[in-house]
Amino acid sequence: MTAWQPEPGLDSDLREFSCNACWHRWYQLIPLEEQGDYMA
Repeated sequence: MTAWQPEPGLDSDLREFSCNACWHRWYQLIPLEEQGDYMA
């Protein structure tokens, strides 16, 4: 899986979201159609 790169302007803390628990929590905030882009 490619490391997720935060877009400019996003909170730098998001870069720490690497563990499964963090990904699961973060994904709850992302629309399903956008999740596919991050996992591509």
